Amino acid sequence: MSWKDLTIGKKIGVGFGVVLALLAVVGVMSYTGVSGIVNNATEVIDGNKLNGELAQREVDHLNWMNQISALLTDDQVTSLDVQTDDHKCGFGKWLYGEGRQQAELLVPSLAPIFKDIEAPHHKLHQSAVGIGKNFAQADVGLPGFLCAREVDHLKWVAKIDELFLENLPKLEVQTNPHKCGLGLWIYGEGAREACKGHPELTRLVEALKEPHAKLHGTAVDIQKVYKQIHPGLAMTLMARLD
Repeated sequence: MSWKDLTIGKKIGVGFGVVLALLAVVGVMSYTGVSGIVNNATEVIDGNKLNGELAQREVDHLNWMNQISALLTDDQVTSLDVQTDDHKCGFGKWLYGEGRQQAELLVPSLAPIFKDIEAPHHKLHQSAVGIGKNFAQADVGLPGFLCAREVDHLKWVAKIDELFLENLPKLEVQTNPHKCGLGLWIYGEGAREACKGHPELTRLVEALKEPHAKLHGTAVDIQKVYKQIHPGLAMTLMARLD
């Protein structure tokens, strides 16, 4: 039976059937497309959550390192109070918990990266253990003080040079190693306070005493044997050379 032979009612029925079939196909395609969009959106959301989680854990460790830095640079900070167990910090709980498992399911290629992070992350936290055991509060002003005392002694030596170069009548420098600026510190309360809890600094201060005393002793020897050349001789010779 051809299309022409169909009654109007049957033609209308076939037309409705075709429309319904098309609607069904469109519906299936729409459902499939929406499902794909939903799945992709879910992956994007999960990926963003993972990025946010890892970024926060990175910030946590930067703050952790700032606390250690403060201990070493801020004389107001006298103790180290940071997490030393790499399984108990925020990232450690995530790395050895469900968070990592979910991340590896979402992005399997992350698995070897997370595995490689375990050892350096452990060493990072262990470094805080070593710092805590060996840390002793230091005087942040001590390096500047000792540098100034070194300058004092360079000036002291310059005066001895000047004695000979300028043919001065006598040497006027501090000859007592206990009374110069450094000596007052070495044999006084300053060194005792600075050396508390610092055996290496104590050793260095003790080792400094003998050469420091000998240095000042050279000035005593010079004073004993030094004689000024005729004070007018240098001027006379210079005048003749002119």
